[in-house]
Amino acid sequence: MPTPKIFYVALLSIALPGLCFASPAFPIIYRGPMGNGQGELTITAPNEASLSVVGHMCGGGVDHARLVQQGEQLVLTYPNGDKQTECKVVFMTKGKRIVTSTEEKCMEWHGGACGFDLASLTRQ
Repeated sequence: MPTPKIFYVALLSIALPGLCFASPAFPIIYRGPMGNGQGELTITAPNEASLSVVGHMCGGGVDHARLVQQGEQLVLTYPNGDKQTECKVVFMTKGKRIVTSTEEKCMEWHGGACGFDLASLTRQ
């Protein structure tokens, strides 16, 4: 007896979910005030992002950082130069907005006058 076509469709939907369901178009960009400047979070691929901030007397950022969604949080991590610690930024989302953020151990990437905290970013 031949295998029903529905079996193959079900098998493909399990094995290749990216082909069966639409994925978001990248990049996904958020912009707005952040840590004493203007910030931009660019989600470049699933689980990868770039983050930057530019202020009057400061600026900085990271590229190819790891990004994980945990409920209403986006958690960005990036290894510091010492390779023993990592910069961590937690963004709180609400709909298509990032309503705030906190950071730990990121000063080497933006200096003392700017920050990746206190973000109020809107999806573009």
